Amino acid sequence: MDNDCDGLTDLDDLDCEQCDDGIDNDGDGKIDCADEDCDGFERGPCDTGQPGVCADGTLKCEELSEQCVQITRAKPEICDDGLDNDCDGLTDSNDQSCKLPPKVAHYEVLDTGFSISTTRRHEWNPYSMYYNPIDNDFFVSWRTSGKLRDDCDPGDNYECTYSFNSVHAAKISPEGEILTEITISPPEGGPVDNVSFKELPRHAHNIFTNEYMILYGISYGPDPYANDPYYVKIDNVGKILYGPERLYPSPWNLSFTNIAFNTVRREYMVVCVDRNIFSETSDNVGFILDEDGGIVKGPFNAGTGDGFIYTYFIEYNPNDDTYLLNWEDFRNATGAWFLGPSDIYGCLLDGDGNVITEIPTMDDTGMPDEGLSQWRPDQAYNPDRNEWLVCWADLRPSLDGPGLMGRILNGDGSFKGDPFIIVDAPGSQGFQEIEYVQEKKMYFVVWQDARDYIPAPEDPPWVSMNDIYGKWLDGETGLPIGPDILIFKGEGDQSMVTFDYSPLMDRFLIAWWEFNVENDYEPIPDVWGADPLWHIPMALLSGGMDIRGAVYGSPSFLSGQVIEEGTGNPVEDAWTLVIGPSFPALKKTNVGGWFNVVKKLQPAGIYLVMVFKPGYHVAMKVVNYTGEPLQETLEVNKLW
Repeated sequence: MDNDCDGLTDLDDLDCEQCDDGIDNDGDGKIDCADEDCDGFERGPCDTGQPGVCADGTLKCEELSEQCVQITRAKPEICDDGLDNDCDGLTDSNDQSCKLPPKVAHYEVLDTGFSISTTRRHEWNPYSMYYNPIDNDFFVSWRTSGKLRDDCDPGDNYECTYSFNSVHAAKISPEGEILTEITISPPEGGPVDNVSFKELPRHAHNIFTNEYMILYGISYGPDPYANDPYYVKIDNVGKILYGPERLYPSPWNLSFTNIAFNTVRREYMVVCVDRNIFSETSDNVGFILDEDGGIVKGPFNAGTGDGFIYTYFIEYNPNDDTYLLNWEDFRNATGAWFLGPSDIYGCLLDGDGNVITEIPTMDDTGMPDEGLSQWRPDQAYNPDRNEWLVCWADLRPSLDGPGLMGRILNGDGSFKGDPFIIVDAPGSQGFQEIEYVQEKKMYFVVWQDARDYIPAPEDPPWVSMNDIYGKWLDGETGLPIGPDILIFKGEGDQSMVTFDYSPLMDRFLIAWWEFNVENDYEPIPDVWGADPLWHIPMALLSGGMDIRGAVYGSPSFLSGQVIEEGTGNPVEDAWTLVIGPSFPALKKTNVGGWFNVVKKLQPAGIYLVMVFKPGYHVAMKVVNYTGEPLQETLEVNKLW
């Protein structure tokens, strides 16, 4: 302000203290930074004396003295940018944090970008995947929309006019081969079918019966916002055993579905996000289903959200017979709730669905580094430590852009420590999924990443081109280990990743949603009435959508299955011995009779495979290894 009315303000006025001339300009006995008037004044760059990116500083007047204030704080090392990001004096591959532990150093991206579903219709967000140890395959589900064809005759254009919605799944081999395509809910749409929308399929596997329970939403009638939850039980080859059955009539609109199988009680816990059941805002609506799909309990309030919430995942803890949920929570929104800010809250449920405790996983309201929002939390359970690692996307000022943060919770929901950075690369990172790999004593996280995206001048602000990355995390601290791993980089926009791990094959199958693909039918609104709200998002998706996948992990030398001759039943706990030009390998078959020998330094040549199990004759088979993975089936006879 011009306090002395001489037409000059603040530092332009010589009657005010000049903060960088070594003179007491205002005659108060205080010079430059020692004068309170200079608080916050910046003189220029300086060196903090710290290594790496932490060396950059600004000379600034703070606390009545001149200080070199650090500009960039340490964060996890980015292993390919030529910078010492974590300020330990080491850069990129010279930094120990950029080296993978020996137990996963041999991992490879074995195949990537292959088609899981790439029809001319529009495939949407594969939200969940499960590795089935009995069948040694992966199960992934998604929804599909769009017209059925584009070659209709005049007067018979129903299938070319309306959007038909369906729910699909696939069984995929550990090599990425599509074994079985399954239709969970057939294409329906328009006024004849009276269906306007299907969405958000989630599934859980019953290891005791080798069956899947699949949960999804259906909108009947012309209103796509009147969405009810339905569920279907299928066997391991896709045959429908029960359903589709409506779980309950939604009074508003189902938003998200979640399902987990309780291996102690042999029940399913189902949580749907809905409105006007327990409050006027959104709530976690819980149900417990028995193995056959019968309702044991529900609806009940499976959370303590105060305002609008969005819950993406539920995880079961068999040690304590509890469930953990985390959600986007808008209780601190200052205006329209969807404008945020949003935080991460969660709760712990007992096996009966009762709330044990609420968990403010990440509420940074009023904190110095308060972010605009945190969103899409996922969590992984660590049975070795009876802990959870919660991971979310975070838009706080200290991050380069939206990055990934994490926090470890004890089994009772209490905090083990403060939040920490998992990924903070240039651009944005988000829509992550995380899993604890017990065999490696580490976590693995996969996410969509826009670090290489350079917007074109004509690109709207909501457009971003993402690739798929992964990273290992320490099983005790949750902190990053090794470099960011590029899983897939393509021409389109890769988004909304899901994955699971096969302990037998020592590899991951990763699936994601690809935008901006060619050759899809042109999109039409998923309604048969005029609803302008749908024109914008459908126009954004006009490039088409597919589901693609990748395999990351150990290459295989020899894998196969041991079965009983005559019945074809799998033989569990049989010992498989492989002898040949390399060191012998001894493996025990799993619950489905499967075994696998990881590729190491085995030379080409003739190998003998022998199978032993008490009560069975010894089985032998000679195989010729030429460098390509071998897959064999061995039959054994009972002694009596």
